[in-house]
Amino acid sequence: MRVTIWDLDYYYSNDRTNCFNPDAMKISSYHKQLGDKVNFVVKEDDIRRPYDIYYIIKEKSETPNAPVDFYLNNKVKWWGSAYKRRINWQMNNAMLACRPDYLLYPEKETSLERAEHVRFLNDKGELLPIMQEWRNTFDNKKVIETDTALWTTSRENLLLVLDKLYNILNLSFFEPIWLPKIGSDEEITNKFLKLHFKQGAVIKFVPIMAKDYDECAVVWKKIKDTWPHIKIGPLMIKQDVVDHWTNREKALNDFKKLKEICIKAKREKIEIKIMPLKKRLDTPYFFPFEVMSHWTYKGWYYSWLEWITVEYGPGINTAKMRNYWQHPANWSAGFRDLLSQTYQEENVEFLTLKWGNNHISFNDVPWTIWKEEFKFGM
Repeated sequence: MRVTIWDLDYYYSNDRTNCFNPDAMKISSYHKQLGDKVNFVVKEDDIRRPYDIYYIIKEKSETPNAPVDFYLNNKVKWWGSAYKRRINWQMNNAMLACRPDYLLYPEKETSLERAEHVRFLNDKGELLPIMQEWRNTFDNKKVIETDTALWTTSRENLLLVLDKLYNILNLSFFEPIWLPKIGSDEEITNKFLKLHFKQGAVIKFVPIMAKDYDECAVVWKKIKDTWPHIKIGPLMIKQDVVDHWTNREKALNDFKKLKEICIKAKREKIEIKIMPLKKRLDTPYFFPFEVMSHWTYKGWYYSWLEWITVEYGPGINTAKMRNYWQHPANWSAGFRDLLSQTYQEENVEFLTLKWGNNHISFNDVPWTIWKEEFKFGM
């Protein structure tokens, strides 16, 4: 058969050396071993070559889509997290067990092209009954664990995979790591902390709920202490804004919980990012929640007072904001409420804490300007 594979993320990338897709390499290997002819799309001429099966892969939502006519073609098989709603097939165990096609992508002498890709589970979290040799022949390579169901599989399977990974050097993970699964089980924690990560490897984490912060923060610090030579990503925290329209107390408590997490994280020097709201109108108090999220992404090493002063104070440079300061009545009631809450905040540490034990001086904050400009109490 004639098989075409179109990895849209790779095709449209400005840097093709660092966006190889492990599933594309499995698909290619499977068909080549069956004797099929595989056409991998690297230029426009490859898109419309004759085919019997056409795989279109897209993991990043911002990547452009395939042409419209492909959506009406029953020979097309969609794959990737950006096409979840269109996927009506699964990679079978035989395809997943194949040795990756390390020669699929034309870029050579790159870290990803030299990397070995290993996978032990299918997408349902079941152990693959048999695996082809997954190693390649390049020198100076790293090993990338590519399982998508590693953290949702059974405890028994996870422990078995961690035992296998223990014998691998220069390890890194393709998928984000689920800290609650590690932190809730001491045996899993101990096995994970014995792995051998490659110098410069990057560890990313699955987003967690605010209630899981304390447990996950403990593991985050252990990981950072165990492997100082690798890059540890921030703790991604989802916002819980359920029932805010009917329960103002819950909204205040949810915001208070986020403030407490921010204080703990700054004290312990843990980088966090509070994820943006999925839908702004999930809460009528969206403004302070949005500001806090923006703070953790863009100004985490500022104190809260420094951040809202830098972002919204009279010293900012944009013409739009200067105009707002000249006409205070134009500011939204939501922002006046944010400043009023800040002015009345009882937890001074939340307002002044920068990082670790470093605070700003409470006396340096332009309270008089804020109070006069925004007429607190309106």
